[in-house]
Amino acid sequence: MRSDSGFTLAEILVAMAVFGILSGAVLSLFTKNVRTHTAQTLVANAQQDLRAAMMIMKMDIRMAGYDPGKENIAGFINAGAEEFRFTADINGNGKIAALMENGGLETDPNEDVSYLPYETDGIKKVARGLPNPNGTINKSPLIENIEANGLRFAYAVNDGYGRYLRNTNGIVWAVPGANGKWFDLDVNQDGFIDAADDTADGTTDGIIAGRDTGVTVDAEAIRGVQIWMLVRTAAQDPDLPSLNQRFLVGNRVLEYDDRFRRRLLTSTVKCRNSAL
Repeated sequence: MRSDSGFTLAEILVAMAVFGILSGAVLSLFTKNVRTHTAQTLVANAQQDLRAAMMIMKMDIRMAGYDPGKENIAGFINAGAEEFRFTADINGNGKIAALMENGGLETDPNEDVSYLPYETDGIKKVARGLPNPNGTINKSPLIENIEANGLRFAYAVNDGYGRYLRNTNGIVWAVPGANGKWFDLDVNQDGFIDAADDTADGTTDGIIAGRDTGVTVDAEAIRGVQIWMLVRTAAQDPDLPSLNQRFLVGNRVLEYDDRFRRRLLTSTVKCRNSAL
């Protein structure tokens, strides 16, 4: 015999409640997975861009000073803590990005390369700069979302006697000082460039002033370059605890208290065309 009584109101309400709980759990799990995937994608993109930018920069720097004709025309033009410019006679024609009378470039513009930070539309970037016919620098973005002071360089130099300039714990990594001397970033000479070197001058201001080596700055003495690049993700991660993040970037100690994820990449390049 068939029953026509159906479900009671209580049974329907219980079923609806169970369905609501299960739906809420599924939606919550889905939302969490989407946010996790988004955060991981942002980090992966930042890391991929950072590695690609570093690879290109290192390839260029390795060619710095290349002068197959021994014309003494290639080398380092500007070696600063935040900007680096150098030349190389890539095509071996004895000229470096020479300007023609008609305003064009007579040779490969990639023979005169600059790396420097800049900003457009509120986005901080690292530029790979090449010369324009009018003598200015054409800034092409190498990587975006670089932090302020997130691009830094330091240099290993010749001590004037055919050797690397050293301190008590190894090779000196230095930046040019205001007095025209190389300043060693390992101020306390413990073998590491770290936040402790920020306090060596009696202040904690996020800037490593450096230790005066007494050696006059000479770009031709550069034998190696150490590079730091700090980038952040394109958007904040709301699930990331707002922690005090600290990074050592060249002669800067950078601290952040927000929800951006950041990645720091450091690399060293030996300038093989300016051998000791």
